Amino acid sequence: METLLQFAQQPNSYFLHLEYDKTFQMQASGSPRPAAKFQLRNPKQCQKRHGNPLPPSVLHKSFSSLFDFPSNHSCRIFDEPFNIRELESIIKSLKIRSSPGLDKIDYNLISSLPDFFWPILLNIFNDLLSKGAFPHSWHHSLVFLIPKNTPGTFPPISLTSCCLKLIEKLILSRLDWWIKKNRLLPKCQSGFRKNKSCHDNISMLSTEIYNGFVSRQSTACVFLDIAGAFDNVIPNILIDDPIEMGLSPKICLFIYNLIHFRELQFVINGELTEPRFLHKRVPQGSILSPILFNIYVAKCMKCTSKECEIIQFADDIAIFARSTRIDLSLRALETFTYKLASFLKFRGLDISPHKSALVVFSRKRIDPFSFCINLCGVSIKSSSHHKFLGITLDYKINRHKFIESLKRKCVKLTNIIRSLRGIWWGASPCLLINIYKSLVRSSMEYGCFILPTNSHKYMYKFEKIQNRALKFCIGLRQSSPSNVVLAETCTSSLKNRFLLFASNYILKAFAVEDNPIIDKPYDLQINLIKNSRFNISKIFLLYKAFIAYKKYKSKIAFFPGPPSIISLMNPKIFILA
Repeated sequence: METLLQFAQQPNSYFLHLEYDKTFQMQASGSPRPAAKFQLRNPKQCQKRHGNPLPPSVLHKSFSSLFDFPSNHSCRIFDEPFNIRELESIIKSLKIRSSPGLDKIDYNLISSLPDFFWPILLNIFNDLLSKGAFPHSWHHSLVFLIPKNTPGTFPPISLTSCCLKLIEKLILSRLDWWIKKNRLLPKCQSGFRKNKSCHDNISMLSTEIYNGFVSRQSTACVFLDIAGAFDNVIPNILIDDPIEMGLSPKICLFIYNLIHFRELQFVINGELTEPRFLHKRVPQGSILSPILFNIYVAKCMKCTSKECEIIQFADDIAIFARSTRIDLSLRALETFTYKLASFLKFRGLDISPHKSALVVFSRKRIDPFSFCINLCGVSIKSSSHHKFLGITLDYKINRHKFIESLKRKCVKLTNIIRSLRGIWWGASPCLLINIYKSLVRSSMEYGCFILPTNSHKYMYKFEKIQNRALKFCIGLRQSSPSNVVLAETCTSSLKNRFLLFASNYILKAFAVEDNPIIDKPYDLQINLIKNSRFNISKIFLLYKAFIAYKKYKSKIAFFPGPPSIISLMNPKIFILA
């Protein structure tokens, strides 16, 4: 394993086999211009001079054909070829305006094909998978660098072939069903999965904190960030996981061909650069990259302990421990994070101590800055608050910082609506109301179930922002009554919207089998029976919705797996699977 990590940092073999001879030629204007000449060098001479420069995808066992993979797989659903109903359902769900790759074949062209051509396209996809073929043009990606507000940061936007994305969607529909049916991913993972979202992690953490408040305990939580998570995935370690899961050889070979080699071309100042080669990370912009990353870190999430719990969304991880003694919780966190960091290290992933944070949630009179733990040789001091998945959590859960930051954000978004309207010009009121619902109200609804809706002080701030934005939308004066504004725009109050949002979330959680979110409110209810001083339902909207709809849990039907793919395939396949 250590040798793989060492070779992962080695230069690319393709560049070492090419001798770069820079000469100068004269242009017509007389100014010198460097011209590059590439000559093939003997690989044996390269090996003598540079050692073994090959990347891990070449050093590791090479899967050049389907016969190289183990044949004792248990996933028979992938042995069956894709049918026309699966292809039609995928094509109907395509985003027509998605940008194409270098082949200039976009989704609009694919969806406009006549019906008799779809079986031909499906046969091509099935033949490619059955023979283990992978077109070379699918390795090629066009990358645009988009500047962000932070100086020096340019996140890449990769454009790949739409035909490749189409076959990836076909594989993803079956792969996602297979993973959920066999429960191959841990419950603590919420990123890039159906019926899961950021609210799952936020609700689990906030409910655990309230459990500590009610039982007179403190909850120590360390927030970890994986540095360059998607960029440091080693393909040959990743491909071993689908093989162990029992996937068919043709799917494993397709995944291996997808991740072990990439050819990138960048667009800088409107010009196309020379191709560069990449043997590391999951492909940026690929349909399968999110679920492959979940598979890659799934074993890391299974490193559990009795004292600590872990939740994860993509590269953001939170580990928390609850105890009456804060020093015991910190000691348990330090031990658990050391094991997790060591396990991630073997997989080529590193935890960034500078982006990590420690917060001790407690109702006791403590100094929030007086604690620390050791993380990867760096002392992490505790802080009074931290922003996790877009929501600022402070150590007493009074939500002052989160509400103030949300208020500033909504005021800026309201100014956008203000700039789009006028007396004799501007957008229509219906369009402005839709913009308000998409930008302003959606921002206030995110994480609303942890807001204290019983506090008139906080709710007045949000209602004031909503009324101001709606008055801009329909052209009313700022002195207009609130009930008139809500009636004219057919909009409900935010207090009712927040309660509806929390109720829908709880009912959706009831419909998911073995949902870990439901266990936390049950524990909170038991602790409240022992300690009746606290009235959590007034300050915790999620628990209020849980108490209101708990009696309907037995009447809500749930499915053990995604039911959509079952109607598209032969039921005999699922009996064998």
